[in-house]
Amino acid sequence: MRQRTGIVIASTASLAILMATLSTRHSFGSWQLFLCYLLLCLISACFKVALPGGQTSLSFNVPYIMLAMVWLPLPAALIVATASALVICTFRVSPPNTLLQILFNLANAVNSTGVAWFFYQAAMKVSGQTLPSLVLAATVYFVINSISVASVLATLEKKSLFAVWRHFFWPWPYYPVGALLASLTYYVEIHSGRFTAQMVLPLAYLIYRICRSYAGRLAERHKHASDMAALHLRTIETLALAIEAKDQNTHDHLCRVRVYAAGIASKLKLTGDETEALMAAALLHDIGKLAVPESIINKPGKLTPDEFERMKIHPVVGAQILERVSFPYPVVPIVRSHHEQWNGGGYPDGLKGEEIPIGARILSAVDCFDALASDRPYRRAMPLADAAAYVQKRAGIQFDPEVVRILSEDYEELEAHARAESGKLQPLNTDIVVRRGEAPSAGLEQSEPQAVSGHGMPDSDVRRKMEMEITRIIAESLQTPYMDYTLPCVVATLAAIIPFDMLVIYLREGEVLRPHYVSGAGDTSWASTVLPVGAGLCGWVAHTRQTILNGNPGVEPQLADPRMARMQSSVAVPLVGEQDSVLGVLALYHAQADAFSSAHLALLLTLQPSFTTFVESMQQTVQTGSQGCPDTWAVREAEVRENAPPALGRGVALATSG
Repeated sequence: MRQRTGIVIASTASLAILMATLSTRHSFGSWQLFLCYLLLCLISACFKVALPGGQTSLSFNVPYIMLAMVWLPLPAALIVATASALVICTFRVSPPNTLLQILFNLANAVNSTGVAWFFYQAAMKVSGQTLPSLVLAATVYFVINSISVASVLATLEKKSLFAVWRHFFWPWPYYPVGALLASLTYYVEIHSGRFTAQMVLPLAYLIYRICRSYAGRLAERHKHASDMAALHLRTIETLALAIEAKDQNTHDHLCRVRVYAAGIASKLKLTGDETEALMAAALLHDIGKLAVPESIINKPGKLTPDEFERMKIHPVVGAQILERVSFPYPVVPIVRSHHEQWNGGGYPDGLKGEEIPIGARILSAVDCFDALASDRPYRRAMPLADAAAYVQKRAGIQFDPEVVRILSEDYEELEAHARAESGKLQPLNTDIVVRRGEAPSAGLEQSEPQAVSGHGMPDSDVRRKMEMEITRIIAESLQTPYMDYTLPCVVATLAAIIPFDMLVIYLREGEVLRPHYVSGAGDTSWASTVLPVGAGLCGWVAHTRQTILNGNPGVEPQLADPRMARMQSSVAVPLVGEQDSVLGVLALYHAQADAFSSAHLALLLTLQPSFTTFVESMQQTVQTGSQGCPDTWAVREAEVRENAPPALGRGVALATSG
């Protein structure tokens, strides 16, 4: 039990003891009247209406408690109300109330009845009118009773008293109506006798049924609201797991950030909606990373400028995703702005100071703090004190100074809470072996080629000599201004090791690949052809920096060459330069399906550095304009045949932009 809850319960019990002590100064009155109204109150207390939320209920006994105030002295009225309360909190209650709850309800009944009795007596002395006096007494009874219960619930749920009490306010009209029925009964009792007065009982029961029907509709609305809240929570957790499936480092991070954010939000006294939005954003702020390549997210080193530009889209993409969820609180602005900085130097919108949503300011600081204090692919975790010191240095520059102050003061306590909570959101199990399923619809990648007539892998000694020959030719070509003239020699030597029908060297120009060299080409029509990076077979290789073995050339876009239409398999490797940027792609094609083996791919990977060096030098030549034939710097097929040995095959280097 919380300390504040204990204080409220103790205060209620103390006031009840004081009220019972005061009642001893009054006479008990008629035992017949006492037993009559005790019986009526006990019977009516069995008819209850559960209030939305299931923590409290409304009873049919209000008119009879009001009548007890009219006819009985204070001691008898307190006993009647207390006995009635005992029935309410023990009869058909599921789950059963604890002893402490029962004692609190009894004390609350004593206080409510006693204060209302005094108000009734005072009002009668002033006005002499029963009805207004009873209405006042019923209202006081309701206020004392409901505020006491709301005070306990507010301390348990950590909410404001008014936020809880307003949910108790809807049944208030029943109390003045109960006072009206009690006044009517009192009038009938005086003129027609006490037995005749009980004929108003059906009217009171009708009011009870109306209240019960209304309470049922409220309960349905409350259940719907609870179901929607639970749905949103499940949506949040599901989306958080989707993030974790992409970035395995986020699981504990998301849980910890949520705990830290909740602690700071409590100190800053955020509203209920602001806190709910922050809790959701703490789990979902990185959902936009689903649009960022895993190679960037999990890179064990610093990001290149291009990679950082790609990473910066994740707050915007995350906001776009969450806009479709229609949260009942402002989650989207927090997710979009959680990389904004206090001095305006953040992204994506350059907000500064209090222009940044308070939830985003909290999330920005705790996100950075926990990232520094956690292991990441590119560095080890900092000690908590060092992480706190770093965040403090950035106060007023990157982070809200007030948020940093609270974080610096409470990070040790928040860290203890974070460790306790970090295991509650279970991570996804991705170490799964699925036995069923023989092959995807496109088939499986073949590691060994089918029989290709006229071709076979040379033995290891011959292959090694050919690899050395290719490397030598490329190295020597770098010393001449006419590098493209050596490509047919390289291609012919490579063809003696790996069987292929076409070879293409693509160069990357921005976000497109342009064919630079095509083996066996009879013209330069390919010079105008471009492949978008990320599209097709070679575009995928350039985008992911992954190799592909026996891929389908038919997926290459914008290649209308009839020979390409006949190609059935391809092996391709990316050409990655010293600055970790993709310069191009080397691709071999064959007219037979699954024509290439893992040994062919291994050979290309061995030659990959030589081809990369060649492409880098060739690009420098293009930029300086020193390549022969400055108009198009294309090597015509006839010239190649004239300058190269007949057995070395044919090819053409295509015109490129320069």
